[in-house]
Amino acid sequence: MKSNVNTVLVLIAIAIASIALAKVSSLKSEQKEPLQKQENILQNEDDEHLELAVYMDRMQRHFSKLYYAAKANNLPLAKFYVQEINESFETIIDANVVDDGHNISALAKQFGEGPFERIENDLEENGLTGFDRTYDDLILNCNSCHVMTEHAFVKIVVPKAPPVGNQSFTFSGQ
Repeated sequence: MKSNVNTVLVLIAIAIASIALAKVSSLKSEQKEPLQKQENILQNEDDEHLELAVYMDRMQRHFSKLYYAAKANNLPLAKFYVQEINESFETIIDANVVDDGHNISALAKQFGEGPFERIENDLEENGLTGFDRTYDDLILNCNSCHVMTEHAFVKIVVPKAPPVGNQSFTFSGQ
């Protein structure tokens, strides 16, 4: 009798462990799904090329946040957004994007990567001194690239309002 009870208890323990393992596996696959969906957003459904508009939107948002971080004298946040923008440029450059006959990757390297590396160096060496001039130069580069790619209708300007209403751009040092 005691042997039967032990067998039943072992079977119950195995069943519970199997259910727990199945639940953990299910949770792991659910965690991967949003990342896969996010990666798919960056590609056109019709083919495997990088969806440029997604990256341009991301860079524009970070570019605006860079402006407000600088205006709030938040150097660490300004550096962070420059790095985020550089990462987007690196992705575009590495993807060898050609759109409507324009080598976007080469243009991103010419008009984006270099100038944003310069602002990164300026922030390291001079802090936020001279930021307005550098930011205006970056806007000019963005718009020059848009003209070259026949997208002059996309005109970047100095932001008039923060891109999000739920972020403070000030830094208290904590």
